[in-house]
Amino acid sequence: MKFNRTFNTRLASQRGYSLVELSVALAIVAVILVGALLGTRQVMLTNSVNNQVKESATVISKIQRQFAKQTNTTGATTNVLAPLGIWPSERSSVSGSNWTVRGVINGSSELVFSNTTAIGTMPANGGFIYTLRQVPVDACAELITAMDAVSFSIYAGQSAGSAPTDGATPSSNVVKAADTGAINVTELASACKPALGSAVDIAVVFRQ
Repeated sequence: MKFNRTFNTRLASQRGYSLVELSVALAIVAVILVGALLGTRQVMLTNSVNNQVKESATVISKIQRQFAKQTNTTGATTNVLAPLGIWPSERSSVSGSNWTVRGVINGSSELVFSNTTAIGTMPANGGFIYTLRQVPVDACAELITAMDAVSFSIYAGQSAGSAPTDGATPSSNVVKAADTGAINVTELASACKPALGSAVDIAVVFRQ
């Protein structure tokens, strides 16, 4: 009898985990993996935004230097500026006479036009409209906030089906009105809310 009890005790101790225990363990592992993936994605997105901001500041500075001795910004376009080395060559490509510039953030692109209409106290052809197209919604608010320091005004809204073809004042949300010097948080939330879609266009206006 003693032998049987010992044997049964050992047999019970060698049994595997129950289905309930395995389910709980798998659920915990799944939560940990999802958290790790989301954390990694957020870190990568933040790095992309930071790199985009650094490059945008460099691009704006180069454009301003290029036009420093010009009376105005008439004729400034992506096609005119790209051959001058405003953007890194590895992200600039040309087809015929049309240049395309890929943004730092995956899937985005960049365009520049002279402003053909007055924006606040900025006269027509007194500055530039620098557009970042197809920016992921979850990068929108962070990118706009970071671009505040180098902008005269900022517009943002759901990405249009086609890219702008001139320097007309954008018709999207006025996130930062000309001459105010401050981002409108309500407009920022409206422009960057996920309900708008998967991507937004951000137009940063800056002076000559």
